[in-house]
Amino acid sequence: ASAAAIHRLKLVVAVVATIAAVLGLVAAVAPRPAQDPDLLRLLHGMVLIKGTIALAAGALVWWRLGRPIEAAQATRYTAGLCLTAGALAWLWGLHLVWLGSLLFYTGLFGMYFAGRFDRLLGLGFSARQGR
Repeated sequence: ASAAAIHRLKLVVAVVATIAAVLGLVAAVAPRPAQDPDLLRLLHGMVLIKGTIALAAGALVWWRLGRPIEAAQATRYTAGLCLTAGALAWLWGLHLVWLGSLLFYTGLFGMYFAGRFDRLLGLGFSARQGR
């Protein structure tokens, strides 16, 4: 298999494992929130909006992992996306929302900083703009 396929497979396995682990943790330790049903729908809607942001970041990471990349850089992208996905799973349980939000944005900023210093990411976009 190609290096890109291996990096992408590692990404999928890591994200799915993170989500499963966090959902299991939330189910084990977090009590079901006793809140108004309308407020619960609103908060879950906000988590879905954050999920859309995470999907966009995940699509960019998926695209980047399809190009030549160093293993350490691929790990940085994967770790950031795992942190963001795990935070979304935590937020869905609506337990310690501040912690889930902090982890969500930490993961996004981690991916941003990984991309900020990835010269090939910038080259990929500047090559498209030149067409």
